[in-house]
Amino acid sequence: MTRRFLMTLYMAMLVMTAVAQVTFKIEAPRQAEVGQRINIRYVANTTDVEGIQVDDFTGFDVVYGPSTSRNNSFTMVNGKTSHQSTMTFTYVVMPTKEGTYKLPAATIKVDGKAIKSNTATIEVLPAQQQSSNGHSQSQQGSTRQGGASQPSSNSIGAQDLYMTVTANKTKVYEQEAILLTYKLYTLVNIQQIAGDIPQLDGFHVQELDSKQQMSLKYERVNGRNYGTAIWRQYVLFPQKSGKMTIPSVTFEAQVEIQNTSMDPFDVFFGGGCLTQLVRKSIVAPSCQLEVLPLPTPKPDNFSGAVGHFAISSSLTPQEIKTNDAATLRLVVSGQGN
Repeated sequence: MTRRFLMTLYMAMLVMTAVAQVTFKIEAPRQAEVGQRINIRYVANTTDVEGIQVDDFTGFDVVYGPSTSRNNSFTMVNGKTSHQSTMTFTYVVMPTKEGTYKLPAATIKVDGKAIKSNTATIEVLPAQQQSSNGHSQSQQGSTRQGGASQPSSNSIGAQDLYMTVTANKTKVYEQEAILLTYKLYTLVNIQQIAGDIPQLDGFHVQELDSKQQMSLKYERVNGRNYGTAIWRQYVLFPQKSGKMTIPSVTFEAQVEIQNTSMDPFDVFFGGGCLTQLVRKSIVAPSCQLEVLPLPTPKPDNFSGAVGHFAISSSLTPQEIKTNDAATLRLVVSGQGN
């Protein structure tokens, strides 16, 4: 009885999958380097697929593909059972030239019907700059992991990991908003960063919402491809005039590096780990601001708002009878304090 019920349930799930809408999407990194092997995946939400056709990968050499993988899963939550099946076609490709390229769409057949995937765009950065001895500057004594260079010792140079601080304006009036941005540049594998700007006297500070997980975007700086991310952003409102300083800030990072003291054979037999976490301090520089006093004499109707504002009103409905209710809406918009 139980076996028959499970078989009936399984067949019902297969029928539901067949009639469900088929999706076919491409998954690819947004950036890569010349000569770096990357995976391009085409994923369908069904396993009833008849082959795949892909246009040419312009700007890439196809190293391998497609490899095919199938996945079927059943989940039961609060007595409700759901079934999910996917089929993934993976191509391993290698960019041959820097630039921005459009990855091709792929076509599959499901129940005799052609299903076409979307396309994607990828930015290809130049390969790491070569030094005079023929080695990549950011790979000397290192291995590659996750698109960033990994030092082979605990010595992480100042150019391997640093933070910049910029203000969108350095000369403002009292109460005028300033956007302060802390940006991370890294060639190493960061696991965690902790730290915030200190209490600032003479400023009203508001921190902008930031994502819990940093999304690295690669930028080329002095021949090296850095992983970069906006770490923190603050809006500052100076409360007094004069020369004001945003002090330097020290952040504490945990960095994963190669453990060169370990023997790979010992690791294989459970005797240790080839990587280790080390602490690294990152010092963001100070920032100088010039705050001008508000013009004098101040207008009699000045309420302290500094910026560009607009006000509008609307009445709904615009035609009413005596004793009928209406809604008057006042909207203040703009930028400022």
